[in-house]
Amino acid sequence: MKFPGPLNLRLSLLLLCFGLLLIFVNHARNQSWLVERRIKRLEQDAYSKASRLSGMMQYLFRKPGSHRSGELEMSYASVSPDLELGVVCDSKDKVQFSSQMQWRLMDLAATPLKDVGPYMKEVRVTSMGKVFHEPGDGRMTAVFPFYEGYEARASGMVIMRYNAAITLKQTREDAFYESISQACVLGAGCLLLWLALDVLVTHRVRRIMGYTRALSDGQPPPPVLDGGDELAVISQAFAQAVEKLRETELSLLEASEQERRRIGRDLHDDVCQRIAAAQLKCGVLASTLMRESAQHSGLAQEVAAELAKAAQVARGFARGLAPVWLGQGGLAPALTELAEALSQSFSIRCDCDCDLAGNELAAWVETHVYRIVQELATNAAKHARPTWVSIRVSTVDERLRAEVESDGLPFDEQASRSEGLGMKFLQQRVRALGGTLKFLPGSVAGQGSLGLCEVPLFGIHHRTSD
Repeated sequence: MKFPGPLNLRLSLLLLCFGLLLIFVNHARNQSWLVERRIKRLEQDAYSKASRLSGMMQYLFRKPGSHRSGELEMSYASVSPDLELGVVCDSKDKVQFSSQMQWRLMDLAATPLKDVGPYMKEVRVTSMGKVFHEPGDGRMTAVFPFYEGYEARASGMVIMRYNAAITLKQTREDAFYESISQACVLGAGCLLLWLALDVLVTHRVRRIMGYTRALSDGQPPPPVLDGGDELAVISQAFAQAVEKLRETELSLLEASEQERRRIGRDLHDDVCQRIAAAQLKCGVLASTLMRESAQHSGLAQEVAAELAKAAQVARGFARGLAPVWLGQGGLAPALTELAEALSQSFSIRCDCDCDLAGNELAAWVETHVYRIVQELATNAAKHARPTWVSIRVSTVDERLRAEVESDGLPFDEQASRSEGLGMKFLQQRVRALGGTLKFLPGSVAGQGSLGLCEVPLFGIHHRTSD
């Protein structure tokens, strides 16, 4: 089962549920303990008061004229708020003293204590007082005998019925309010835990997520977490792994570019030269055959023409594989040649402006910049249906800016990512340069689109003296 919400909220809710469960269990145990203790205390109080009152009544019944003293003793025994009714009856079960005056001098069977007959019978048999628990909630009856005279045959009874329902209800309410206070303390603790987790865990996890999201979007990642805790170690290890992957990616890109340059040089220096030599020889052969009016002189001229076309195609392949280094001018002539090729291939106007302000870029930087511009410009010319494409490369304040703008359809970055590998290779080259790539609306009345690649220039981006 999945719980929605951030990690700190889920942990806090889990702790809150666990705490509430503990509070509920503790409330049940605490209430049971308080009720049990209250009933036990009430039983001890009933036993103590009834036994004392039976002793006093035994003395007073033997002493004539002690009616007032009996009433006084009964009033002392009636001070308990849990006492429902207390009576003192003689051996004929006639009430002599009562905690409520309306029951005095009445038969016990006419009072609310008429149901204590079985208890009285048991006590008279054993001649020992006892506290009986009645069915119900906190009701008990204390029945204690006493002798009216000096003979053991006539025995009166002290009967006291207690009902602790109100007290037990208050006890349960006290237990409930205590549990509520515990729940409030738990809620405050969970809130503090949520805040602590938000600062110590969730906020830092969001930073790690932001780091990974920036990497996936091709944006510059935020700084890694500081410190030596587990999250910081994970963040730092992840950044180191990404750095190693980027170094590997850069090495692979550089190795592939070196292989392309090697193949381009081989095409230019070997295959193209051999084709040019064969073309020259075929031209000489055609001239000789024409002078001799030979039958196949025309065929020799056709072979020479085909060899010339093959040499032109091979040079085009060589320039495509190594566009920057085959010429002497570096990046600017290569981009100019790219613009001319796009103009011819797609019948659109393609302008190129390359101003490096005297910065001599390393060969691998020029290669990646050319490939980035080539991919952006080719995509714009092929898919956006523009009437013009503008290529601008410049360096300002130690930052290289490569811009490709067109007046065609807006660039759909999501669709471009899902369709093929071109955008992935493009992002790899941008990461290899340590730059950023973003797509903006066009500068002319908001039409078209602008692909902008920015690269901060450091020492490694410049060409060394050797």
